[in-house]
Amino acid sequence: MMAKARTVLITGECGKCGKFDVVRKRKPVRSDGCPERDLPNNVVCPTCRCWAEIIKVKDR
Repeated sequence: MMAKARTVLITGECGKCGKFDVVRKRKPVRSDGCPERDLPNNVVCPTCRCWAEIIKVKDR
């Protein structure tokens, strides 16, 4: 089994600015079996600082 990359490249799309790429770290996952997401649910546009939609996630 391959280990997951510590950081991911997330492609997002903002309504005002268009598409952009950001790098985010994975969150640690709990070992007690509690389902918890290791990636963010949404991202902030680096240009205008408004919430944006995630389009694609790629391991680095």
